[in-house]
Order: sequence, then C-alpha cells, then structure tokens
Amino acid sequence: MVEQIFIGGTGRSGTTILGRILSYHKDIFVFPFETRFIVDPDGLITLALSLSEYWDQYKSDLAIKRFRQLMSKLYPSSVNYKLRLGLYLILPKLHISPPEYTYAMARQWRGEEFFSYARAPFSPFISRTEYFRRLDEFINTLIVREFEGFWLGTPSFRFRPRIYVTKRFKRDEIFRISRNYVNSLFQPILRKYNKKIWADHTPTNILHASLLCEMFPDCKIIHIHRDLRDVVASYLTKHWGGNTVEDATHTIKFILEKWEEEKQKLDTDKYLEISLEELVQNKEKTLSKLSEFLNIEFDENMLKVDLSRSNLGRWKRDLTDEEAKFVERTLNEFMELYGYL
Repeated sequence: MVEQIFIGGTGRSGTTILGRILSYHKDIFVFPFETRFIVDPDGLITLALSLSEYWDQYKSDLAIKRFRQLMSKLYPSSVNYKLRLGLYLILPKLHISPPEYTYAMARQWRGEEFFSYARAPFSPFISRTEYFRRLDEFINTLIVREFEGFWLGTPSFRFRPRIYVTKRFKRDEIFRISRNYVNSLFQPILRKYNKKIWADHTPTNILHASLLCEMFPDCKIIHIHRDLRDVVASYLTKHWGGNTVEDATHTIKFILEKWEEEKQKLDTDKYLEISLEELVQNKEKTLSKLSEFLNIEFDENMLKVDLSRSNLGRWKRDLTDEEAKFVERTLNEFMELYGYL
C-alpha cells in the first residue's frame, strides 16, 4: 500500500489545488503548506548524499549544521514567526529579500479553523519541543564525535564553534535512517487524524522523484501540469517567477527537461501525470483515475473542493500575442507532449 504521496510540478500548475482535494480523502493527510525540508537546498536529500556518496569530513560537518538551521527556520518561535511575517510584507517593497522560509499555512484547508495564517506551519501538528527533540535524536545518530574547532569554511564570528565528525554511511543505510526520522515526525500526526497516508505538495518534488522513491520505497509521485502559457502568466505575478516572459519560460523549460530525465529512472507504476484542465473539467473521472493509481478507495468528499476559480486560459488575457508565440516556440516539445498545441 502507498504510504507517502509526493505531488509536484513546475509551480503554479495546480499542486496546491490537488493537495487540497486529497486532504478531503478519509485516508490521506495532506500538509496545508509545502514541507520543503526533504527536497530543498540543505534539506534531507542533500544531507543524505553529503553523508554517503559525496562524503568528506568538511561536507558532512557542514551538511549537518545546515540541515539543523533549515529545520529551525521552518519552525520559529511564535514571536519570531510574527516578526518574520511582518518583514515579509515590508521588505520586498523595498527590493530587499525577507528572512528565509517565511511562509504560512493555507488560509482554507478542509474548513479547519486552526489552519490560521498567523500560526507557524508545523505548530498545529507537533509541539515545538517535540519537533526539536526528534531533530536532535536524528542528528545524534549521525555524529560519531564532536569537538571545539572550525574549518576554513566555517561561517565567521561563531562563539566556541563545533566540528561534527561522521562516518561515511552506505547509501541505503543513510536513506533508511532519514526515512525513519521523517516517520518519527509524521506518524504521530497520522494517528492524531486517523489517517494512513501522508502527502506533500512541494512543487520541486518531481525534480527529485527518483531519490524520493529510493528514500521512500512505498511512495507514489503525481505530476500535475497546466497549459504552459498559463504557467508563464502566473509566474510573472510572483517574486520568484522572473521579470519577463523569457525569464519564466526558460526556468520552466529546464524544470520539465529534468522531470523527463527523472521519469526514465522510475517504473511506470510509480508516477502519474494529470492536467489541471482535466481535473477542473472532469473532476470525478480524473480523481477516480488518481484513486486507482494510488490503489485507494475513491472518496466522494474529494469532490467538495470548488475549482471554479482555477484561472484556466489566463494567458489569453495576460500575455501578448508575441509573448504567447515565444512560449509556444520555446516550450514546443512540452506543449505538444501535454496536448496544449
């Protein structure tokens, strides 16, 4: 039986919408935010590879420190979180990047009132004390020795800096330890909500699909795509999406090229590709196909999500004819592959 679901896409392609739909399934718990710590830079995959395939004494020490820093940023104190949210609203207007990982839960997620914009994402599900206790336990299983000292690449001005010594782990061993750590965080949440499967909708999941399947052998990958002209138009509304159609189009092109490479490493029963258009236009049929792929019972509660505001065809309003033709030329291979030309 599938135990984990990783939803991914180019970004702005429907990952959050699909996550919201699956959250209504009686057996699936979907985080109302992108968990990020598995696939992001300095995340769990980076850590696992730094302690195995790419091990040296410098990389392993730095990877552990950076992973702990990442996990700390994802669960700040309540005061710190509210301060960061305030800075997030102000600093970009001054062309200054805000504090890292300032993000929030979806405002609406299964109608649950505690999914509040004003609470740090992990806070409804696990206490901050328990979160860091499990993190420390995980890190302590990786460290053989530690002592006061620093490498030449150690960040400046650290009081009594420490060096962590690890062995070079076998790849399957560190992947197993990493999987156990994630389960130690998520299994109590599944029990709390009486669920059997957890799902994450971080878009870049598709770029690490083969490694996710290696770390979580019982997982499934879902790629949700959308008319790429719509994706480009939506990218341009985001601070990370580029300032021009050319910026956005090239980013999307490289993402999809990497996904096509990842697909070649996967068995065909490990991934499913669906379009946002077919989800919106034929919700029940698409979700029935998805349930069959996941080998789970179809749950009619998934049909409750209103998809009338999905902004299909926004490119006709937001892009000029010249811009649309540029996207079609540059992404022609994928436009044809996904049936948009």
